[in-house]
Amino acid sequence: MDVASVIGLAAVGGSIGCLLRVLVRDACAAAGIPKWQGIALINLLGSAVAGAIAAAQVAEWWQALLLVGLFGGFTSFSAMALDIVTLWIARRRGAAALLGLTTIAAAPVAAAGAGAAATATAPIIAGRGTWRRMAVVDALVIIAGGSVGCAARGAVVLAVEHAAFPAWSATTICNVVGSAFAAIAARALIAQADRGEPLTHPALRAHLDRLILLGLCGGLTTVSSLAVEMAEIARENLLHAAALGAVNIGAGCVAAAGGWWIVRWRYPLRERLEHEIEVAIQ
Repeated sequence: MDVASVIGLAAVGGSIGCLLRVLVRDACAAAGIPKWQGIALINLLGSAVAGAIAAAQVAEWWQALLLVGLFGGFTSFSAMALDIVTLWIARRRGAAALLGLTTIAAAPVAAAGAGAAATATAPIIAGRGTWRRMAVVDALVIIAGGSVGCAARGAVVLAVEHAAFPAWSATTICNVVGSAFAAIAARALIAQADRGEPLTHPALRAHLDRLILLGLCGGLTTVSSLAVEMAEIARENLLHAAALGAVNIGAGCVAAAGGWWIVRWRYPLRERLEHEIEVAIQ
């Protein structure tokens, strides 16, 4: 398959995946589930379905559309890393550790288990719940950001393949870079709101949050691909699989924390910081 087709399919699938992630996240919030638990659930579900699809050995274009695109965009490593950092800052260390463990342990187990059970297609997981109706413009903004993020991840995957590096290195690169960028963007938005700058008019800030954090960073990073890769590596060497998860979690959280603090001089925070963190982890 040519480069343009892979990137195009990844962009289309990723834009849909990012939109689905926000809808599921809103459904979890409406059900009273804290945001960090919602992203853990999303990552587990996405990893399980991705594992089933990978085991089904679908055609190459389906892999680009579903594995790199749809479920790569549905799951989000950057949101998970940013939540771990904010939970840690808020002194909720147990919750931060639990969220990290869902990625390093539970997600690859879900991918492996679903893959073992898969025959031709992955099981369909349906959820029940009520959430607020999403405006068309909100959906379009998320789709735009998600398509760019997933297309960028598809380009990194192709570049890694061309350089004959292991496939997992592309996922790790995207997860680390996306986590750092998500933290920088989050701090910039919070700081500008703190100073009352025009850029953070509530409507504009909401669109920037959806475009950059929910769309672009969510599409660029992925837990489902990481979980599938860990499950495949675990068949040969469980220690190597655990090391891959630990590297992603460690490097991703360090990148998020580093991005958050590196721009502290440009975007200083005052008392609003604690309020924003409290809102972020509810």
